This record gives sequence, C-alpha cells and structure tokens, in this order.
Amino acid sequence: MIDTKYRTAYAETCELYDRLAPQMGGKDYGYEILYGPEVVTPSLFILGYQPGCTEKDKTMSEEKKRPITPPSDLAYAKEVWPLARALRSIWPADRMTDMMGGNINFFRAATVNEWTTIPLSVRRELQAHSLRTIQKLVEAYAPRRILVIGLDTLKRIPGHIIDKGHVSSIDPSRHNPIAQEATLWGMPALAVTHLSGARLKAGDRQNIYNYARAWSGI
Repeated sequence: MIDTKYRTAYAETCELYDRLAPQMGGKDYGYEILYGPEVVTPSLFILGYQPGCTEKDKTMSEEKKRPITPPSDLAYAKEVWPLARALRSIWPADRMTDMMGGNINFFRAATVNEWTTIPLSVRRELQAHSLRTIQKLVEAYAPRRILVIGLDTLKRIPGHIIDKGHVSSIDPSRHNPIAQEATLWGMPALAVTHLSGARLKAGDRQNIYNYARAWSGI
C-alpha cells in the first residue's frame, strides 16, 4: 500500500539521519521528503534536487528537523520562495491540488559549498538513500507526468532517457536546451532550467512556462 511506503520512507530516513547527523559537522539541518499530502496518481510530481536552508531553518527544533508525515498542504501552492512563485506562474494554486513534490536529496543544505564540507562518505550515503527512496515513492504514486527542476538534476538520475522535445534559448550563445523532455522511471518527464535562477532571461522563462503548461495538459 502507498501509505505503508511513505511511513517506511519517513521511518528509515529518520533512523539514517539520527545515525549520521553527528558526523555532519554541525550541518545537520534536518530533511524534507514530500512537499505536500499524498495523492493517488497525481497530475504532476515536481522533483527537485535538494531542500534549501535559511537561517531560520538552522534554528528549527530537533523535532521539526525530523518530520514524520508529509505536510497537509502542497508547499508550492502557498509558499513565497522564488521557485514556488515561478511554479504558480505556470499553474495557479487552484490547479495544483492534485500535484505532489519532493527531491532526490532529502537533506537540507544552506549552500552547495556548505554541503560539500560534509564528509564524502556521509554525503554519499544520504544521497543514495534519498534517490532510492524517492524513486520508490514516485513509482508507487504513479504520477501522470514528472517535472524535474534543473537539467543537472535529471543528469544525476540513472536510467533516464532523453526524448526529442525540448526548448532552445533565445540567446544564440546558449547551446544547451533550457527545457528537455525525457522518460524517467518509465514516466513522461520534463526537465527545466531552475526557474528561480537569476540568469534566466525573461523570454526564456516565458517560453519554459508556455511549454510546460502545454506539455502537462493542465
């Protein structure tokens, strides 16, 4: 049952975090597995790389660092983060009621550089657990489509297949696609340049929004 899978995922992640947090050199900021409630066959699963960490997050209680169930509302539909606001520019909050979200790395990091200061063996174990677990969850929920935040995120996932559909940048000096269709875990996927990136031109951003909306059918 799906319920059993998510309970197992949360319990195993808590156990792993409790074991490895003392080895994280003070960078043990907790984790986030799912970004909203369970949905059977969601219209879209939004798959990111890693949850961020603000100064406020760093002072969370130990209990809040270890969530035991998914949140009751989809974070992307209500939060003020740049990524959440960007996603609501594609789909209004009232169209996101049957979406889910998560990351391929559950463990919070303030910056990429700070994350790399954690011992490599610890990082590898945390990352491998996250990727293995999120794949099991996504396969169990069986979304109709997967939106991958970050082309590099897609590259980090073994077994993905690049498909023909893509979006090219309006900048002729930018040779790589800014959005790329793929097949991930047997499901249709669209990987997009990180939508909160400051270097994304307004025209490129709008082209991604339009393509993602048409691709999703939502």
